[in-house]
Amino acid sequence: MHAQELAGNQIAELGERVLAGLTAVRDLDLSGNALARLGDGLAAMPALAALALERNRLDALPASLGACAALARLDVSHNQLRALPVRGARSPPPRARPERAGCTRALARSLVPGVPGCSCSC
Repeated sequence: MHAQELAGNQIAELGERVLAGLTAVRDLDLSGNALARLGDGLAAMPALAALALERNRLDALPASLGACAALARLDVSHNQLRALPVRGARSPPPRARPERAGCTRALARSLVPGVPGCSCSC
């Protein structure tokens, strides 16, 4: 299984044990749920290349997200994020899309200079 579509299921909590069973998943769509927090289970998904988290209730992302070396696309629009985890200097950052609701000017300023392809219209 390379893609997992879990959008619009009113998921409020995602246990690390659930994510640990998805090690081969490349595309994970968790958009349109009620997630307020993500655990560190994403670090156990080495193949994860695209993560859709838009339209949730997230105000932060776990630092362990930086361990997802294959992550190339990250959509966190329509959340209440105040900051994004900083990745190691060796890894290219994922494309982050804070340009819609939930984006603050301070967050946009911190993202745009260091993230290729990141834009913000705040």
